[in-house]
Amino acid sequence: MKPITLILLLAFSTPLLAQNDTLIINDDYKWKIGVKGFVESSSFFNDFKPTYFNYGVQGSYNISKNNNIETGIYYIKRLSNMHLLSKNMFNTSIESYDVTKLFIPLCFNKSVYLTKMYSLSLSIGGYWEYLLKDNFKLPEDMLPPTHLYDMKSVFGLTYNVGLERNIREDLSFLISCGINNNISPLKSYDEELRFIEFSYFISISLLKKI
Repeated sequence: MKPITLILLLAFSTPLLAQNDTLIINDDYKWKIGVKGFVESSSFFNDFKPTYFNYGVQGSYNISKNNNIETGIYYIKRLSNMHLLSKNMFNTSIESYDVTKLFIPLCFNKSVYLTKMYSLSLSIGGYWEYLLKDNFKLPEDMLPPTHLYDMKSVFGLTYNVGLERNIREDLSFLISCGINNNISPLKSYDEELRFIEFSYFISISLLKKI
């Protein structure tokens, strides 16, 4: 989490960016493009919180002054399934399964002007995930099922809220947090597997206005 903390301090530190008090903001733009990194976590019980750092590129197109359509492509890792092996008052034993995917969202964003330097971003939309690889280990005498824990294509809904700060006329930071909600029916040969339906994230984007 140290890189996240450092970027947050850099982006929102008043002393470091005090010269931006006289910044002329470019509002005459159609596109924002940039890079995005986000920490994503799924929480099970009180002592099992797998966390991954994911990244990719994002872009948005203004359809009106305060509204835009956002998309992107991200290389992500996340917990797909977990299997409770045993649990007692002293210890919880869990077997987990990771997947690597392409993550492509399509969201509608609403910007709310706060001050000259800051604006609030509200976003809702959907996403498509494509499975690239996994670390699943089937028993030697078990044939792969039709759907191996996770289907190739998964769809879901995403919601987030963010705070954007202008750091240059054509450059800004966006800090967001939100929830991804899987809505696809995942299948498995093991009825004891518990599928992950929600994940939580905090993200940092560096965006250029064009």
